[in-house]
Amino acid sequence: MDDYENVPIEEYGLAMLRGMGWCPGKPIGARCTQVVELKDVVLRPKGLGLGAESKARKAPAFIAKEEGQLVLGKGAYVCIEQGTHKDLYGQVEGLDDENARVLVRLALSGKIVTVNELFVRLVTPKEYKKKGKLLNNDKYEAYKRKHEQEEEEIKLMPPPSPPPHDRKRHRSEKAPKQRQASSGKKKREFENVRT
Repeated sequence: MDDYENVPIEEYGLAMLRGMGWCPGKPIGARCTQVVELKDVVLRPKGLGLGAESKARKAPAFIAKEEGQLVLGKGAYVCIEQGTHKDLYGQVEGLDDENARVLVRLALSGKIVTVNELFVRLVTPKEYKKKGKLLNNDKYEAYKRKHEQEEEEIKLMPPPSPPPHDRKRHRSEKAPKQRQASSGKKKREFENVRT
């Protein structure tokens, strides 16, 4: 009885197969001619139905060494990527492991909402402080990109050409001879008026 308990279950199964004539690297069965690769079973996320497919999750952004690894747990900072609270930031208040749900306190309103684990993305405290209180982050980013493009276009434009020459010149722009001649006429006119 002690020998039975000391043998791991994997070894017990392999011993049974060897007893039935199986050798490692050979096919199983009388009619099989080739070795069939085993298919690994992938555990489905909790709360995801049989017909549903989980979207490929993005790899988390680069994490600085001093900030450490991001772990989904109480106190972690998250961004909600899907659902009614999309693009809102919050802090994890608790986890519901049975239903694969996360309790999140939203940064803007302070309300606690429950969100599926698949809908949240872990963020660094730096990103949370920077973007957590933005009400309309998408509009802000679009506005920022638009103005950056306009500034680049202005930099690439040639400088404006000077305005066309105006025939009426300002008094200070007149040539010195013209100024003297015109002042002499005024003196003569003034003298004629006095006499």
